[in-house]
Amino acid sequence: FPQLILLINYLYVTLYRLYVQSRQVTLEVREQLRSNGCDNKNCVQILEYDDLAEDLGNLMQRVNKILVPEYVSYFIYSLIPEAKRFVRESPLISMKIVKNPTEVKGMFNAHVRIIY
Repeated sequence: FPQLILLINYLYVTLYRLYVQSRQVTLEVREQLRSNGCDNKNCVQILEYDDLAEDLGNLMQRVNKILVPEYVSYFIYSLIPEAKRFVRESPLISMKIVKNPTEVKGMFNAHVRIIY
């Protein structure tokens, strides 16, 4: 099935790769993503953000369009040829609207003031 490609400001996510400043990724996150010794099956490779330009350039040769949210960084935006940009609101925005019961309770608790 087609590879999921999503750009989030300074974060580029594919089905198996996460481009970030790797020094900021904690051991706990690496364990959750199973990134140590990742072979692209049921894990996420953590790659340096600086590698994004080259990898995105290679990706542009294989895809017809790529979803680019309206508020992506200029750096990422400039790497994608205009003909291949599909500029739309990120699907993550609408997903943030839907809350499960734990999230609803957490939001409520965050706004409760304790009066002594």
